[in-house]
Amino acid sequence: MNCYLRIDCISPDVLDFIKETTDIQGAILGDYTCNRRMFAGGYAGLIKNAGDFKLINKEIILQTPLYMTSRKFEEIIDGISFLHQEYGVKKFLVQDVGVLSMILKIIPDAECIWSQMGRNRGNVLNMDSVMFLKDQGLTGMELCSGSRISMLNACGMKAYALYGSIRYMTISRNCYNKCFHDRAICRIDCCNHSEVLTTETGKTITVDGFFLGKNYFYDDSPAYWRSVVDHCENLIIQCENLEETIYYYETYKETMKIYEQDFCSNSSIK
Repeated sequence: MNCYLRIDCISPDVLDFIKETTDIQGAILGDYTCNRRMFAGGYAGLIKNAGDFKLINKEIILQTPLYMTSRKFEEIIDGISFLHQEYGVKKFLVQDVGVLSMILKIIPDAECIWSQMGRNRGNVLNMDSVMFLKDQGLTGMELCSGSRISMLNACGMKAYALYGSIRYMTISRNCYNKCFHDRAICRIDCCNHSEVLTTETGKTITVDGFFLGKNYFYDDSPAYWRSVVDHCENLIIQCENLEETIYYYETYKETMKIYEQDFCSNSSIK
């Protein structure tokens, strides 16, 4: 199983952990909404970390931005081209057909994976939409449903199983953190992921950059892991910080041991 990590805030400790853990294939770099949430240096931090991960011989999957407006489209595409030329980045998480098309124009052998953020409001996925994306050059998808993982495998595409699928109350095109502080430097608190909004009724909602009420769901059901083991070669563990990442990575390793033992037992019976 190829294991990749996506961590909300990338720090030197994260790099050290991935470097020392030989069976972690690589990491997802790039935030959905603003790189200041993932890297203290924003986009400069993304470039620096791409170089750092290249030095320790770990694979990089680049998450492209959620909102690819015409104002910043060319700049983002230039960055993608640079990361490919300088650091050999060839895998990209996308949620926009135009971005998918442009990446394949400049990097014909790129592997483009449909991001979990490419879902619609109802999170509906049908065969026609999957085949359309495949015809456009898509090679894989991030999925958190066991039945969808097996379905995608049958279509001849790679499934990237999610352990820690994102859930949220709402997402905005503007940073919520900017609404709570009168500061000259925007999004200064985003890497802390510590803001909380209290409603008039006393309920609290986390404020995480562009997200309200964001959290991650970890499916530990036997049905999900059975589908992952049977139909998937790639797993993405998504967490908020390194401490949680270590916990869920160890949980994943223990889970895989159970299924490996089960496989060995069934093989000996035959």
